Amino acid sequence: MLAMVSRLDQRRVGLEAVAEPARVFRCLSLSSHGAGAAMGIGGETCCRRPGLRSAVVDDPRRVRMKIILFDLGDTLEHTDILLPGAREMLQAVQQLHDPNGQPPVLGLVSDFSPLPEEIARRQQEYYDILQQLCIRSFFEPVEKHVTLSTEMVSLIFKPDERIFRQAIDKINPGGAFHDTMFITESRPHVEAARGLGMQAIHFRGPRQTTGDVQRLIDLVPLIRNFVEAE
Repeated sequence: MLAMVSRLDQRRVGLEAVAEPARVFRCLSLSSHGAGAAMGIGGETCCRRPGLRSAVVDDPRRVRMKIILFDLGDTLEHTDILLPGAREMLQAVQQLHDPNGQPPVLGLVSDFSPLPEEIARRQQEYYDILQQLCIRSFFEPVEKHVTLSTEMVSLIFKPDERIFRQAIDKINPGGAFHDTMFITESRPHVEAARGLGMQAIHFRGPRQTTGDVQRLIDLVPLIRNFVEAE
């Protein structure tokens, strides 16, 4: 098979546009063995800026929910192929519940090339990537649970506070940073998210040698501790 350049990588800021070859996408059949099976999850085949402070004030009437935000490229996928354990991890996280019996809400935050006049097309391209990876169902409705830099009025990207604020508000208006966890392969973004009061985990992505977690399935107990905490 010809080497394929990830569509997500092509859209990242700083990369020049490249001709996109025709490609065949495939969803991986995930084994029911290993860490996922040990947790009772079966396999499935499927076709701030520094110094900027939040203006959100805690409101006792605000609905409290736990939100888990993920990066996509090199965190859940690499070169348009889902990383090992990604689906099992997402399935396990969906089964968790907070002290009020509510499941966490999953979301995605990604930098996508800033072409405001083509927002709808860029969003659809991203949604199509999720569909081809067979993980779109975890982030439905995608209009609320997916936040792209393309949507922002000004040219801002992670880890600017405003893009995280937008991601949270789309899911739960006025939601607190301390009720949100962000997972990414980018260490600087992890540190910035923590500076905002979010919980954050550095996943060791492809070609990286360090990280808080080396396997996606190992995120589950860390996320469980966060979701179940008062």
